[in-house]
Amino acid sequence: MPTYSPTIAPSSTTTDPTKFSTYSPSVKASSGSSAGPALECIQLKNGNELLDLAAGQGDTLEFCLLLPPGAKSATCRIHQGQGDADLMLKYGTKPQPGDLDNDCYPYRWGNVEYCFDVQRTDQILYISLFGWAAFQGVNLICFYSE
Repeated sequence: MPTYSPTIAPSSTTTDPTKFSTYSPSVKASSGSSAGPALECIQLKNGNELLDLAAGQGDTLEFCLLLPPGAKSATCRIHQGQGDADLMLKYGTKPQPGDLDNDCYPYRWGNVEYCFDVQRTDQILYISLFGWAAFQGVNLICFYSE
């Protein structure tokens, strides 16, 4: 299975997701059935923070986190920056703005949002940042614990 893991240096001051290549997951769902069509996303490494993310109003940045077999849950947070980024998480498929079926959608004004201890239901956690209003300078970190 191909993987892509961006390396973010702790001293890095900017990480433009458009400079990363994309990762198209091709995995089996936890039930053993096909996970459906591959979705393009930037694969995050456990605990690495992406800095200085930006998107326009109505635009979405898409990421994914592959959880190893022993991981039971994941936590993601966004903070800093200007504008209004909405954090959305969903296992197995890409989250959609306003969808009540998302596994986490804090839907708060500004750029401080948390999804804490979201219980695992699939191997892939999809993370989206939706521009409710244009945003810039937002940092994203996601991690799982085993």
